[in-house]
Amino acid sequence: MAFGLETIQRKDVVQDVEVIARLVTEHEADCVVVGLPIKMNGEDSPQTLKVRTLAALLDRQLPVPVELIDERCTTAEAERILAERGVSIRKRKLLVDRIAAELILQSHLDRRPGPKKGEIQ
Repeated sequence: MAFGLETIQRKDVVQDVEVIARLVTEHEADCVVVGLPIKMNGEDSPQTLKVRTLAALLDRQLPVPVELIDERCTTAEAERILAERGVSIRKRKLLVDRIAAELILQSHLDRRPGPKKGEIQ
């Protein structure tokens, strides 16, 4: 089950990579999942290109693979979940990115193959 650890306040790419590398080490992550903001029509946007650049840098710097996951509709889904839980609009603004990130990670986890017969993980 996916759950958030902390929200990284973006500073610059070098510091961002350092923070992510620390989290990978601390939590013994076996991969890094990055949400890819693709337009609804499937095309890349300027933000998509920035994320692809960051993911490529992470892939070169980290000892684990980096996987890009389509994040279309995750913010809207996070808003819906928070509204259903009765979270105030003010608090939703603080939580929506974290919930959307959890949805992206859960999507990745749901698609991972499970252990094979006789293999215990």
